[in-house]
Amino acid sequence: MAAATVDSEITKIDKYSILLPTYNERENLPIIIWLIMKYLDNSGYDYEVIIIDDGSPDGTLEVAKQLQKLYGTSKIVLRPREKKLGLGTAYVHGIQHATGNFIIIMDADLSHHPGFYVVMVFHQASWPTCASNVVVARLALLGYYFVYC
Repeated sequence: MAAATVDSEITKIDKYSILLPTYNERENLPIIIWLIMKYLDNSGYDYEVIIIDDGSPDGTLEVAKQLQKLYGTSKIVLRPREKKLGLGTAYVHGIQHATGNFIIIMDADLSHHPGFYVVMVFHQASWPTCASNVVVARLALLGYYFVYC
């Protein structure tokens, strides 16, 4: 399948929900959100960023609310929790609120560069016969590598 065809099929059908759990990420959150918007807005993919804050005492949720006003409620979805309940349950909470048919899990501490997610989504879409449609990106010593299905 040609790249242009894959891209046009993605933009018409698929939506990607990016889960972004946060705890005391007030300083990192504007940077990671800006990077996500920079790479995904230009990609043509439909997406939402679901911020799951675990009651951060540093004002992370207030920063998230400002970012939601800036980028819009369709792109930034806030699903905060009252207290710190852990990363695993934050992912479950985010999945429960996701409207996309694909889920991307990301850290807010800038350890995952959003530019690689565009590449990962392209690779996922390039393997339509893959029953599970899972693409795992992993940071290795010399860069990223991708595993299909």
